[in-house]
Amino acid sequence: MKVFILGIDVNRASSDPSLYPELTSSERYQLNHLDQTAQKIADFTSEARDYAPFAWGMQLKDTRPGQERDYTLQEAAFHHVVPFPMEDAFLPKTRMSVFPEHQEFFEKLQSEGYDTGVLMGFYAAECIYYSLSDLALTAKFRMVVPTELIADRNGTHPMNAFDDDSIIRAAYNGEIIFTSKQNALHFVQTPEDRRSLPYPTYTGESLNSMHYGMGS
Repeated sequence: MKVFILGIDVNRASSDPSLYPELTSSERYQLNHLDQTAQKIADFTSEARDYAPFAWGMQLKDTRPGQERDYTLQEAAFHHVVPFPMEDAFLPKTRMSVFPEHQEFFEKLQSEGYDTGVLMGFYAAECIYYSLSDLALTAKFRMVVPTELIADRNGTHPMNAFDDDSIIRAAYNGEIIFTSKQNALHFVQTPEDRRSLPYPTYTGESLNSMHYGMGS
């Protein structure tokens, strides 16, 4: 089982006061969970670095209506993860899903025998959701999602993003596996010829009946 790792929008556009001095203390507190998740992604990246290739899908513009602008190099630098520019594959994107603009990249991975991806990053209900849908349901990669390594915009529980019939069905069928960071790391670090899929911490059944409330 050949595995690649994909991070989506793992940038510093969060609670760093040097980047966003206009944020109030309450706004910065609300966004602090993004930095906490970015640090978990950094830890995972460090431990998984030698076992699988990494790619990073990054939106280089703020596309919010009335606030359109290019990110600064500082904002685009990955937060505690890898230097910018980097040796990893870098996939700039202008839409939520990384797949449409980089279909050839993912087709090349498949031609090289990669059949499974590990997905992490921001935001769960937006870029993660649409990238996951495209990669699992359209490109037919088996996708592993460590739930501690995704976060939603305003601190809502990220699993609320996946209350969707197609995602639930894929989870039932083992095409998408929502698991823990530790299970995902063990999976990646296991030699290729001995890998088995990580144990899901959220199954199709739990997705079908979930109400998770706020994130932690």
